[in-house]
Amino acid sequence: MSVIFKILYTTVVFIESVIFFSILTKILGANPSHPFINWLNDISLLFTRPFENILAEEICIDRFCTPLTPLISFIFFLILGFILSELSKTFSRTK
Repeated sequence: MSVIFKILYTTVVFIESVIFFSILTKILGANPSHPFINWLNDISLLFTRPFENILAEEICIDRFCTPLTPLISFIFFLILGFILSELSKTFSRTK
């Protein structure tokens, strides 16, 4: 059972990484037509699309604007990763 949680946790960490780097490239203004950035944005859309239209499109502070949907999905997957990590610890202790 612990192996299943570790595999799920690793998958969630991969998803978090993809979303994080997608957010980072948008903030830094990376060229969206570059093949790697395009691939990264396409993959992150798979995981952020379910969270669209929960809140406003983006948040702007002074002249700095960032999209909220990836941030919401990132927080969701952080919480999910924490839960899976704790479940893995719990099941590994009960042997």
